[in-house]
Amino acid sequence: SQKRRDFEVKLLKLSTKPKGNKGLQKNSTDLADFFCDAWWKDLLGILHRHANPQDCVNLCHRIVDDIDQLCGSAWNESNQQNISNYALRRLPDFTDVWGLQAALDMRMTEIRDSIGFGKFDKLIERVINLSTHPGEAEIVENSLCGKCHSYFNLTGPTCRHCKLEEALSIYDLDRVLLKALSTIWKWFKDRRKLPRKASSLLRQGQVEERAKLFFDTLEAFQKEWNVAKRHWKLHLELLNGYDELTQSKQPIRLIREGEDVSQYTEDQQNSMVLPMDISTRYMEHAMKRDRASAMLERETHKLRFLRNQGGQNDEDSCSVCLQPFGGERAVLKCGHSFHYTPCLEQIMARTAGGSDSGIACPFKCSARTRKTEVMIATNKRKDDGSKLKREIEGSWGTKVARLVGDLLDTRDHGEKSLVFSQWEDMMDVVEQALIANKVTYVRITSMNKIGEAIQRFRLPNCSAMLLNVKNGAEGLTLVEATHVFMIEPLLNCGLDAQAINRVHRIGQTSKTYVHRYLIDNTIEPKIDRMRMEREAVDGSQVEDSIQEAKKKHAVGAGGIDGGFSVDELQDLLK
Repeated sequence: SQKRRDFEVKLLKLSTKPKGNKGLQKNSTDLADFFCDAWWKDLLGILHRHANPQDCVNLCHRIVDDIDQLCGSAWNESNQQNISNYALRRLPDFTDVWGLQAALDMRMTEIRDSIGFGKFDKLIERVINLSTHPGEAEIVENSLCGKCHSYFNLTGPTCRHCKLEEALSIYDLDRVLLKALSTIWKWFKDRRKLPRKASSLLRQGQVEERAKLFFDTLEAFQKEWNVAKRHWKLHLELLNGYDELTQSKQPIRLIREGEDVSQYTEDQQNSMVLPMDISTRYMEHAMKRDRASAMLERETHKLRFLRNQGGQNDEDSCSVCLQPFGGERAVLKCGHSFHYTPCLEQIMARTAGGSDSGIACPFKCSARTRKTEVMIATNKRKDDGSKLKREIEGSWGTKVARLVGDLLDTRDHGEKSLVFSQWEDMMDVVEQALIANKVTYVRITSMNKIGEAIQRFRLPNCSAMLLNVKNGAEGLTLVEATHVFMIEPLLNCGLDAQAINRVHRIGQTSKTYVHRYLIDNTIEPKIDRMRMEREAVDGSQVEDSIQEAKKKHAVGAGGIDGGFSVDELQDLLK
């Protein structure tokens, strides 16, 4: 809270200084918080009057693309239920910076009216004051709440805890608005040289300083809100735990003959059983027991399957003949492995309906495997004469040839892939190799056309997307892909994780495979080892590692990796 207030005070001091020029926001002494500062309005007004009109059009297009990328799935016609989400509402349509300014001003006014002035600090104080030892009245109020326990069809009044959550939800800010402001700020930082008059007005209005303080304050505000939300959830779990404990201590008993039950509370009446209901209650509990037993059995099978997938089996042997595996084994969809000859052939012969209906695993797994889906795993080296390497068209070098072969394999399995490199020259070579081998791909070369590129990648016939890790590993959600190919090793573990997280993120329903290409007896294995060492040290701060990398290492190395320390550089050159 103190960090946010410090940023806010600095911003409001800048915002209330006299500007003295037409086009800048008027001097004001009643700015209550950082939402009141309209740095973006000053910036858009100056751009409209003094900047190149085409630059203004490009800015509008970039904002539209970024917002579509953020919320495209929620606005899809097949997901109409998500459109009502307050944080993902569309901005009014606009075609120029004046329309953009009006849309932002309208949305900011709505936020301003909904959150009020100075209420956030009081709300945080209410969250902090939540008791770690709630009283009986609070526990009872929560147990009867119709919102907390809606799944029990309770109709009681909303408890104070739910009212606090409603107050917190108001500050779940409009993500579309924040994305638009963020895009304006990034465009301003990456801008080409502006006309002298525009630059002069921006310096005089201290627009850059105000924008930076705005986003610093916003970041502190969102962290504070997230902590408050987590604190609220923990307190809710505490109340639910007390309520469950109270319910478990309440015994079930028979109603005595002639007993007046109206004198008891509703909870006490629920724990009483009429003699005529004993058989019914017994059957209900027997059914619950059977359902729980069935669920336990399913979860036990699932655990066994996951352990098998994770390689936790103690014996590396075939489950049919109990003989150890040699060079190769056949693997079914469920993950169980057998000798292909004669063990799997015997399993296929015993399968009802023949192998065309799917091979039934002898462990009674629910998934059946078609004969074409049986995978052959081997521990043979690639240079021992076995035919494991796919032939491709053209000569592109060891690394690119292997990459193209792997992409052909993933395409044949109907899977999509992301290919990352930090060098555009390497991407040019990969692009020519994919064309020669008739692999349909899309390459992002301009952030202005990223929305169109993503739509093409999502088409069924497109199997690969080429991305520069410098600018293509941030903010994208590409869960349609299941394979990530890293052509070169990266020192920066945060940037490496960002690239992988384009696929391995919320919404991904399939396993994610990461392929790294390292040339033996070169510097690449050492670089990758350093990445893993940094990841082990900074694993809990992956996001910060990208910004902090340059500060931590003394010798620059291409920019994105953040460089090496002196000891690391000496180790690389040994």
